[in-house]
Amino acid sequence: MRREYEYLVDKHLQEIKVSPTLSSKEKCRSIVKQGKQIFDFGLGQSPFPIPQRMVNALKINASKKDYLPVAGLQLLREEIAKYNKAKNDLLAAQAENIIVGPGSKALIFLLQLVYNGTILLPIPCWVTYYPQAKILQNKTNLIQTLKEDNWKLTPSLLKQSVKKSKRFSQLLILNYPNNPTGATYDKEELQALAQVAKEKGIIILSDEIYGELHHENEHVSIARFYPEGTIISNGISKSYGAGGWRLGSFLFPDTLKPLREAMVKIISESYSSVNAPTQFAAVEAYKMKQTTEYYLSHCRRILKLIAQRLIAFLEDIDLVCGKPKGGFYIFVDFSKYKKQLVQNKIITSQQLCDKLLEEASVAVLPASDFGMSKNELIIRLSYVNFNGENALKQSCLITLDKPLPSDFIDLWCKNVLEGVNNIKEWVEKL
Repeated sequence: MRREYEYLVDKHLQEIKVSPTLSSKEKCRSIVKQGKQIFDFGLGQSPFPIPQRMVNALKINASKKDYLPVAGLQLLREEIAKYNKAKNDLLAAQAENIIVGPGSKALIFLLQLVYNGTILLPIPCWVTYYPQAKILQNKTNLIQTLKEDNWKLTPSLLKQSVKKSKRFSQLLILNYPNNPTGATYDKEELQALAQVAKEKGIIILSDEIYGELHHENEHVSIARFYPEGTIISNGISKSYGAGGWRLGSFLFPDTLKPLREAMVKIISESYSSVNAPTQFAAVEAYKMKQTTEYYLSHCRRILKLIAQRLIAFLEDIDLVCGKPKGGFYIFVDFSKYKKQLVQNKIITSQQLCDKLLEEASVAVLPASDFGMSKNELIIRLSYVNFNGENALKQSCLITLDKPLPSDFIDLWCKNVLEGVNNIKEWVEKL
């Protein structure tokens, strides 16, 4: 039956659902309130505390109340430019080419709003890219990547997927280290992709929000090889545990200034500017200080150790995984248990997740939320359900030139192990 007043919302928007990551978190909160234990591997939120230097800066600047420039605080944009010159070898990076927004999510939405062309999305991809395109009724081209390529976009796939078109009439959103797979690209792979983009006149939005969490600290920006056609998206939510602060940034090349100018106009008529205290505090995140690198080095080695432990554990029970090299995600494939799952009337990844939540108290996300076919029996596991503050303190007691002890995960990240063990026990009962 048609609900009263449903006509007030445009038909295409009625199909949009609440973001899966956020709805999963709300569901977990509801279960916990009922006094039940839940292993929350759904929302990808950094478990680590915000660096104290940033917290102190926020306190100091809490009284700042003025509207800041639409594109962002000048000092913050200057620090972001310096960061990109040093980290990404982009000597041409300028504060004037940067926009600061309330999270990279909002900036990606605004870019899709002002951009006039087709959006290219390698699948699987982050849950928000495609819904944003649907909200804006943009043309999209979904490029299905392959398991044997570790779910990464290859130059041949990109060539096969793009159509002949006007220069810059196609926008590729490339996210790495990747959400949901944890996979990333090395220098040679990025050079090859950049070459195709140059040949085809494709703009690249390089979403590098997990760049500082490359487990080996070897992240390379594709902008090094295609500076004239690449926009770099970044922020403080994943690297510095400040998701709730809502601050992200875009760095444009001179050639794409029309896109930046259009976004600034829309910002001026929407949220005006990011709140002042957060912008002043975020300056500390981009200052290349020893304390910043020390913090990140410990975060990286903890996440790397968990990933290695979980992959070995999951593969031992025939749950096929990709090879994550950054961030805090694992793409887990249950296809070897397809027969048993079908016998239990589990034929979609959503049904698989529902059963894991109901019977194993484990919250994960289905591959279908990331653009995959609903019948692919794959889940995304976000291994952040542990006390990051305690783990970080313990890691800091061990110098970086020494490995973490073999029982580190058992002692300080045991929730992750218990949750994955619940998955193992559930699978064994199939």
